[in-house]
Amino acid sequence: MLAGEVITPDKWTGWYPAIIQRIPPVEPGILSFIEFSVPVVVGAPGANIVMSVLPFHEISRPMAAAFEWKIAISAGGMDDVDNVGNDITNPDVQIVTETRNTLKINKRGSFMIFRMVYPDATTITTDPVIQVFGRFNDTETWQRLKNLNDSIDVTIVASAINVTDGVSMFTDPDAQDQTVDLSATDEVTVRVKTAAVGMGDMTATFLQAKVIGGIRTY
Repeated sequence: MLAGEVITPDKWTGWYPAIIQRIPPVEPGILSFIEFSVPVVVGAPGANIVMSVLPFHEISRPMAAAFEWKIAISAGGMDDVDNVGNDITNPDVQIVTETRNTLKINKRGSFMIFRMVYPDATTITTDPVIQVFGRFNDTETWQRLKNLNDSIDVTIVASAINVTDGVSMFTDPDAQDQTVDLSATDEVTVRVKTAAVGMGDMTATFLQAKVIGGIRTY
């Protein structure tokens, strides 16, 4: 296909529809591109569309998906340890409290970051260590998910300069230590290897997780 070529219905009818569905909505007749730079024509069926081809670097732009924080471990669960503080090898069995949640990824994002939320008046004296597990669905066995430093241990570090809203403190997710590669899994669960210890109320302390990952639209 060349720039300015008229794409008649017989040339584009039958183009793979799932690809078109993955592209953000655009106005009929606007040309869009998927990640590997194959042109996709979006328009009313039966219409002739003039194709305009641009260099890849002129039509591509990075885009980060936005996702909200989810609760991975509910309030009161950060000071409980699973498997007596040893490495977790069976997340389904080595669990001491129902505060551990299973998070659905819904096939979005490539990484997950973690932060702990604790009362503003509480001082954390021992930082918790968590271990993260993923699977595609409940028919699969859990697999370990490592952080970007290739470690199975994810230490959540509290600091006096953590962000606060006046009620709670929020630890800062490190781009390496508290960022986990999801490895194409679709469900995630977290276990505590080392409990959080603090001076103050620990019952309101919990762990949040957020899916992140760069996507590209064209």
